[in-house]
Amino acid sequence: MKKNLSVLAAMALSFGLVFAIGSGVAGAKGGNPHGGPGSGKGHQHNGVVATGTTSCNFHGRLVVSTSGDVSITGNLTPKKGKACTSTGGTKLRTGHFSTSLTTTPTTTTTTVAPTTTTTAATTTTTTTEATTTTTTTVAPTTTTVAPTTTTTVATCALLTAGTLSDVSGGNIAWSPRHKVAPSVGVALTGGTISAVTVGSKQYYKIVYTGGSVASGSFAGASGVTLTVWSNAPVSAINTQCAEGGSLHITFHGTLTL
Repeated sequence: MKKNLSVLAAMALSFGLVFAIGSGVAGAKGGNPHGGPGSGKGHQHNGVVATGTTSCNFHGRLVVSTSGDVSITGNLTPKKGKACTSTGGTKLRTGHFSTSLTTTPTTTTTTVAPTTTTTAATTTTTTTEATTTTTTTVAPTTTTVAPTTTTTVATCALLTAGTLSDVSGGNIAWSPRHKVAPSVGVALTGGTISAVTVGSKQYYKIVYTGGSVASGSFAGASGVTLTVWSNAPVSAINTQCAEGGSLHITFHGTLTL
């Protein structure tokens, strides 16, 4: 009888160990069948890659620093209707330039040509008492002034030049972040700026006719455009330029990817 009890106890212990080990493995794999904590599904932080074409309201700012660097940043809000599309039925709520679009300084270089000055040769004749004549000739001398270069940073010159440098390197983080992958390496090309009349006032219109997205949502080598208008009138922006320092233009309009 004691022997049978010992066998039953050993079997019970064995089944207990197997059950405990099985439970531990299931927990390690996130085996919650209801998808709650420990289910192993987690959050898709990268989200789906949105495709197609999206056109969104863009509220942002263009800044030209005193060193000539240009940057564009801001927030995106989807337009009404089906303008914003993506895979998997994901709807875009908002977007934010987590990394601004930037460009290198725009400079104007003026070079002054070298100048040369030549002094004519001179001859000196000396006669001694012994009727010996000595003639000394000094060779002509030439002085050359090296060319000079003056570089001017075009902080406010873009307002009259009518062109804007290409910008690149921008990253857009879309909301909801865990459902939509960001757009990485946004670039804009073919930029222009001009004064337009709206109502009784003039505003600056900024347009980029081309661009691309390197990777992520809405990636493609073409189809990126920007059309925006300054919030402040031309007169106020020109006054800011006259005061010196960095140029800040806040704007509203549309960015299409």
